[in-house]
Amino acid sequence: MSAPKPMTENEIVAAKQLMGLDFPSLTPATIDSLIVSHEFHRLPNTTYISCYLHLRNGHIVHGMARPVSDGNFIESVGQSSAYANARDKIWELAGYELRQRLYDARGGLPTAQSAGGV
Repeated sequence: MSAPKPMTENEIVAAKQLMGLDFPSLTPATIDSLIVSHEFHRLPNTTYISCYLHLRNGHIVHGMARPVSDGNFIESVGQSSAYANARDKIWELAGYELRQRLYDARGGLPTAQSAGGV
């Protein structure tokens, strides 16, 4: 059996809407709203590109990209990949922050899932 094809961010949002799910969650727009600026740096004489995303709270997230073969280097593709790599990290950080807010709102009570399904 082959692995399932990964869904895009927008496909996931659409699937949740179709199923009527409206529990607290993150959306691509939520993630994008956290980014206030970005910058790219290319190490001199290399195809290594870094992207730094500056977030609203002052945190900086780093992503990088580099082709396997330097002959395949296209700077705009490297920038896009480095940006996506950095942006993906925001999902994890924002997910943790949302989960903590939900936990605090319950007064620190465990969820049924974290309590072994009770």
